[in-house]
Amino acid sequence: MRVYLDEQPLPDGAIGDEATIAQAVEAARGRLVESGGLIVSLKCNGQIIGEDRIGTVMSQRIDEFDRIDLLSGDPQQVVIEAMNDIRESFQDTYAAVKGAAESLAGGKLDESMTLINRCVGIWVRANDSIVQAISLLRLRVEDIVIDERPLLDWLGDLTSRLRDLKEAIEARDHVLLGDILRYEFDETLEQWDRMLGGFVNHVQSLDRSTVGA
Repeated sequence: MRVYLDEQPLPDGAIGDEATIAQAVEAARGRLVESGGLIVSLKCNGQIIGEDRIGTVMSQRIDEFDRIDLLSGDPQQVVIEAMNDIRESFQDTYAAVKGAAESLAGGKLDESMTLINRCVGIWVRANDSIVQAISLLRLRVEDIVIDERPLLDWLGDLTSRLRDLKEAIEARDHVLLGDILRYEFDETLEQWDRMLGGFVNHVQSLDRSTVGA
């Protein structure tokens, strides 16, 4: 069994044979402190470990595998790629919102709620991704301005819109819910897309030497 970081084996003694995958990852992170790198991928016996398995695998011992590969990446680039992936998923919600409104108008409540829940999951993930990116890059959220508006104002407006949606659902006010979907969310989604694009541009503009400092 060997543990590799960017195709280079971790030195003997860096971790014990009975260490867990989580401990191996921490040892690798320690070697990336100076460069500011980030662990972005984990492979065990040549198999990429996805999000659905990462929690289970991290608790396993390294001697259960023949080879463990860890890949590092630049935090700034990792954030940009992740946010662009989020934006692609986000684009799908335009059609989904329209479909939810049409289903609701046609009395297909279950179908409408399925679409709404799918959209909300993507919107929440977008919000969480921004929060995580700010933490990862050690940015000051109060310093981030997009289209002459503080990022906090953008996030506040969007959170408020989601709260209105949640309240309409909980009140079972399907007339109000339909109005929100038909008449308010196009503008909301356009604003959200502008905010995501602006955040990506902000991260791209950062001086690499100061990221994470």
